[in-house]
Amino acid sequence: LLDYCSQYAEISDVRDYLIDYQIAHNRNDAAILLLKYAIETAHPYSPVKQYREKLLRLYQKQNRNDEYLEELHRLAADYGDLECYRELKAYYGTDEWPTVREKLFADTTQYYLPEFYAEDKLYSRLMEYVSHEATISVLRKYEYLLVEQYPEQILRIYTDSLINAAQRSADRKCYREWAYCLKHMATIEGGTEIAQSL
Repeated sequence: LLDYCSQYAEISDVRDYLIDYQIAHNRNDAAILLLKYAIETAHPYSPVKQYREKLLRLYQKQNRNDEYLEELHRLAADYGDLECYRELKAYYGTDEWPTVREKLFADTTQYYLPEFYAEDKLYSRLMEYVSHEATISVLRKYEYLLVEQYPEQILRIYTDSLINAAQRSADRKCYREWAYCLKHMATIEGGTEIAQSL
């Protein structure tokens, strides 16, 4: 059966069966080769992240630390995997981590950075990201972390978003959303006057 399947390893279902079989029977080297092949030949809908997660655990099991750390880095940078980020952080000491983290940030897709900033309490960077995005949906996700330190910047984002939205005609649903936003602004330090002015 294995010989037969091996002839058709380019078919994803067959390959996935082979990978799981090899892992289940502790044939880790064979599983690693199959996983690498699966990643190299992946098409856009392939479960590459799952392949990398399996590869990560096999490297960890075999104490192949360089490959293990490389996969952790890749999973965090390419997929925003917060658990891998935490695992990577736990591997390094407090002295080494800032340097490793900066390299990771340089490789990370922009979309995933705010989660990492929040995880490491890098609130100034998080505020910079939120200000750059300048959307209420992004702001609401991270506001609870930033509101005490950066009330003025947060109010500015709300103000600009409301002014921009009011340039276009809207329906009652939008008006209710704006009213909710104004009430919320009044709960932020210095927000009552701005909300009344708006």
